[in-house]
Amino acid sequence: MNLVTSTLPEESEYPNASGLFLQRNKQLSFIGSLFFNNMPELSFLDLSDTRIRILPCSLFRLPKFNVLLLRNCACMPEIPAKIGNLANLEVLDLGMKQYLIHVQMCRLVCLRHTKLSMYGTESEHSYVNLMSEEMVPDGILSEFKELECLSITVHINDMCWRKNAACIVKDLVNLESLSFLQFYFPRVARFQAFIRAKNSRTNGILRSFKSIVGFNVSRFINIVPSEVASLFDESMNCLRFVKVKDTPEKIKNVLAHAAIFYLDTHTDVERLSEFDYSNFRPIKLCLQLWVYSLSKLEYICEPLPLESPSTPPSCGSFWSLKSLTVSRCGGLKFILLESMFCELKSLEELVVECCAYVETTVKQDTTKKVIKKALCQLRKVELAYLT
Repeated sequence: MNLVTSTLPEESEYPNASGLFLQRNKQLSFIGSLFFNNMPELSFLDLSDTRIRILPCSLFRLPKFNVLLLRNCACMPEIPAKIGNLANLEVLDLGMKQYLIHVQMCRLVCLRHTKLSMYGTESEHSYVNLMSEEMVPDGILSEFKELECLSITVHINDMCWRKNAACIVKDLVNLESLSFLQFYFPRVARFQAFIRAKNSRTNGILRSFKSIVGFNVSRFINIVPSEVASLFDESMNCLRFVKVKDTPEKIKNVLAHAAIFYLDTHTDVERLSEFDYSNFRPIKLCLQLWVYSLSKLEYICEPLPLESPSTPPSCGSFWSLKSLTVSRCGGLKFILLESMFCELKSLEELVVECCAYVETTVKQDTTKKVIKKALCQLRKVELAYLT
């Protein structure tokens, strides 16, 4: 049932309703404590984008209730501890509103999908006061044995998260049913430990993921256009790899499953083959590649050594690539090798900007005749600020 209203009666007039859609009622700020008493069949409630401040007690007594959506409920100061009474709850979406997580949530043993936002601080002074507080009580996430999809969003400059992430990762590896994860790993070692443990317990990588790995992510977001950041939020199997000195083998394995890959501020990387890009078979799934601020990057794909035969190198990792963006790479001399054309059959968009030392876009590296229909899918070429 979908209602447009600013006020609700003290008790519901719809005893047989199984779903109640109250989202986007901007003036709705109060629900009476007895409102849900006469709704025993209710299983779904959407209060997103309302001004609700308190969840009524009668909600927590519903025997069949299993879906609660509270996206953008800016006026709600906290999630009540009584939420633990919803023993059959399977979906809990708190959107981007930041809440402290109650220990009572460990009773939600049927939870399958949840989106949480963590509360912390950018201030060093406030950080000292919050150091003793846990964003997520120790061990609570590991109680969600049925959890399949988990999204945890945090403020990118949150100092508390750097401390709490390590404890949370320990819980994540115990979630054997987990198939989707959105998470910010402030240290590459945490990410590596998670992947290693996840592989050993579940015999494979997550089916879907959105992961940020590395420190100083705020600088990345300031440089990357807003439409690129939005694309990350809307897409699946995305990996942001920011300001990390080395590339552990486990991370290379994750790249093989990434459809969208952002590589940013790796000052020592001279060529993408350091990520074993040119040797990946599974990474043919990669659709979009963004390369930002790799000051020593010289070329995307390895050129042929002079002593090698004239056979073009295999860059099979680019078979499905549709979009390639290279920005602020001061050491780059050229963008593409002629021999790469046959591996870029799906490329639709090429953007090169702020690369002051680029001498040519395409460099010849083979004596073989280039196929006339090479790059036949290319629809957009943008070259900006190359001098």
